[in-house]
Amino acid sequence: MQTASLVIVGTGMRAALDITIESRTCIERASKVLYLVADSRTAAWIEQLNPSAESLVHFYELGKPRFEIYEAIINEILDWLKKSSDLCVAFYGHPGFYAFAGHEAIKRAKRDGFRARMLAGISC
Repeated sequence: MQTASLVIVGTGMRAALDITIESRTCIERASKVLYLVADSRTAAWIEQLNPSAESLVHFYELGKPRFEIYEAIINEILDWLKKSSDLCVAFYGHPGFYAFAGHEAIKRAKRDGFRARMLAGISC
């Protein structure tokens, strides 16, 4: 079993206000943070919490099929997992709703022998 771990968290609907303490702590303490959020305030807040943070928004290209975008995001997550001792990936809203990439990344990480989980998030 690998020692690296993946944790998928949700940022909630409002920057810094709707996140659980556990999810915030995960972002702060992770050796690497990737994120996909809806606004620049949330992005700046995540980058303030953890300077290693990088956005995944560049994977969205006009006209590119969503499935290809999600596959690219999943591959990026798994590539970073292999290089990090603990990777936190933050998604806008609740990490378990309308979040194929997060669920699939966890599934593939576990298949490859990594620890992986999703923290419950606050949602509307």
